[in-house]
Amino acid sequence: MSTPIEFHPFLALPSELRLQIWRMALSIPRNVNVACDTGIFQRGVPRSAKSFSSSERPPALLHVCRESRIEALRIYKPLFQTKSSPKYIYVAFSQDIITVSDNILGFLRGVDLQGIQKMAINIKDPAYFGHFNIDILKKMQPNLTELELIVEQPETYRRNHGESCLQLVTGDIRQAMAMDPGWVWPNMKIVDGKTGKLVERILGGIE
Repeated sequence: MSTPIEFHPFLALPSELRLQIWRMALSIPRNVNVACDTGIFQRGVPRSAKSFSSSERPPALLHVCRESRIEALRIYKPLFQTKSSPKYIYVAFSQDIITVSDNILGFLRGVDLQGIQKMAINIKDPAYFGHFNIDILKKMQPNLTELELIVEQPETYRRNHGESCLQLVTGDIRQAMAMDPGWVWPNMKIVDGKTGKLVERILGGIE
């Protein structure tokens, strides 16, 4: 017996039951990758975010019917907007994981930066991640509670003493924690970008 793909009596259900079904469907977390267009590099001109985009499609329930859209808009907000572009990305910071590369972290501003609660960062430049990005992570407290650092390991970034890229990132994080006792850091997972293996887990700081 085949499983039906449509449920025609849905509209005949009591409104309370329909709303409960919409809310259950809307409670599923998404992994939203965010890319940034910073324009063409020009010497002497500071780079800025022209627009943000994502390959993740908008939540389907925004487009099913008026009732589902109203419920979806209670959770999802149009974020990652810039003054120079009409583009935006629908995100629910309370449940979605925002995935970015380390080279665009510095272009996030305002609610886009401070509202994120769950984040994954693909670190392509391990030698400089701590220098450029830990201060940005500190600005995301206290909302940022879950952080996954996915570390790429190009051989060109090995230091003279044989320190691996994973050790570089972990060491920078540990040093920042020691030097700034006021930093309420998130729960962190440090992952080998080549193997997907969890290398270290750091429990979140306590205020």
